[in-house]
Amino acid sequence: MKVFFMLLLCLLTSACSTIESTTEQGSKTVVNEEAVSGKDARLIIQFTPMLSQQQAIEKLARFGLQYNTKFIFVRAMSGGAYVIIAKGMADETQLTKMLAVIAQRQDVLYIEQDKMLQHYSK
Repeated sequence: MKVFFMLLLCLLTSACSTIESTTEQGSKTVVNEEAVSGKDARLIIQFTPMLSQQQAIEKLARFGLQYNTKFIFVRAMSGGAYVIIAKGMADETQLTKMLAVIAQRQDVLYIEQDKMLQHYSK
């Protein structure tokens, strides 16, 4: 019964619509809430293993300047990937072009759009 409630709690907290941006400053984590609109794209990116989380966040800031958008760090994933938000990048054509260019960089292992899984019943 205890396991059931723990799983339920995990499901409920992951369904929360608030996205948080985190950056590390020393041993502390600073959390900044960012409003996410329908004009934003949620992405998953993985850099080469030699980049630290702080270096990845700094690199995303430089990408933002290059692509005229703001990349917001959401969270680290297992395996060294990161969930990020690209503000104002909901246009599929513009987003596809940007992803293709970033994917060609030697310091990026992959970048893709983070799509919600859709459950279908027959």
